[in-house]
Amino acid sequence: MDHIGGTDLTSESFARWVPIRLFIRDDALWVDWCFRGAHTFKQPFFRQDVDTLLRKPFNVVYRRHTPIDALVAWAERGGDGAAIAPLRALVGHVSRCGSTLICQMLAAQDSHVVVSEPPMFDVLLGISQRLPKVSRDEKIRWLRALVFALCQAPNGERHTVIKLDAWHVFEHDLFRRAFPDVPLLFVFRDPVEVAASHVQDTATYMIPGAVGTITRCVTFDEAVWTSPERYIAAVLGEIYAAGAEACESRGVIALSYRALPSIVWTQLREVLGLSDDEATLRSLVACTKRDAKRPSKTFSNDSQRKRDEVSVLLREAVMASCAQSYERLQKCAGATTPPANASCADTSLR
Repeated sequence: MDHIGGTDLTSESFARWVPIRLFIRDDALWVDWCFRGAHTFKQPFFRQDVDTLLRKPFNVVYRRHTPIDALVAWAERGGDGAAIAPLRALVGHVSRCGSTLICQMLAAQDSHVVVSEPPMFDVLLGISQRLPKVSRDEKIRWLRALVFALCQAPNGERHTVIKLDAWHVFEHDLFRRAFPDVPLLFVFRDPVEVAASHVQDTATYMIPGAVGTITRCVTFDEAVWTSPERYIAAVLGEIYAAGAEACESRGVIALSYRALPSIVWTQLREVLGLSDDEATLRSLVACTKRDAKRPSKTFSNDSQRKRDEVSVLLREAVMASCAQSYERLQKCAGATTPPANASCADTSLR
C-alpha cells in the first residue's frame, strides 16, 4: 500500500519523487521515497543530496513507502507523462580513480542529471541473499524501474548519467542485460595508488563481511585473520580482473585516470552527451580545478605521494593481485592514455 502521512495514494504518480532506500517488509521489497521537487543533484554523492532533501520541512513531516511493484507499474506506464532524461551512460570504476571528477563535471551542466552511487543498487544487487525466490529477470525489471525513477528531469535536463560503486562490476552482466544499448565506462588507475587511498580511508566493501563476501579468493574466516593490506589487495584484484574482462569482451570503454580530464571533452564528448561550445568547455575545465569529493578545496595531484608512502607489504600484495589485470586494462584504453608523467590537472584546450 502507498502511504504518505497515512493517506492512501495508490493511484498517485511518482513524478518529482525520488527513491532513496530499498528495504524488506513481509518478504517483499519496498521503496522509501522523498519529495525531490525541482532539486538538482550537484553533490559528489547521491546520499549527500538525499541528506539535503530530508532536511526540507515537507520531507521531515511526510514519508512515502510503496511496494517495488508500484514503482515498476508506474515506470512501465511511462511515468504518467513525467519528464524523463534518458540514461546516457553508466560509469563503473575501480574506486579512487577520477570517476567522481567525471560526474562532477557532468553535474555542472544544466543538461545532465547525475546520480552518483545510489545505495539502492547495493540492496538490489544483493537481494537474492535475503529473498532467494527473486529471479534474475525480476531483478532486471526492478533495476530498470529504479533507474527510470532516477532519470526524472524536473528542470528540463536531457541526459542522465549514473555512477556505480566499484564492486558493482561483479554484476556487469546484469547491467548490460538491463541496458544493452547504454554505453558503460570503466575508469581505472594505478592499483598501488588506489590501495594507498583505501589504507588511509577504507571503503565499506573493503571491510570483511560489510558488503557480503565480494571476494572469491579469500574466505571470510581468512579475511578476518589476514592483514588489511592483503585483504584490500585481494578485493582490488577481483575488481580489476572483472573490469578487464568486461572491457575486453563486452564493449565497455576502458578509461585511464591518466587520460583525465581532457578526454571528457574530446573523445568522450558525444558519448556523454556534452555540447561542443565554449561555455560548456569552460564549465568542464573549471570543475577540474576543485577537489571532486571536497569541492570547497583546490585539486592537488597526489599520485606520486601515494606511490611514495605505501608500505612494501601493500605494494607487493597489490602487484601480485592486480598487475596482470591492470596491464590488460591499459591495453584496452590504448591510445586514449597519455604518457605516465602527464598531469591529471592538465587542462590544455589544444
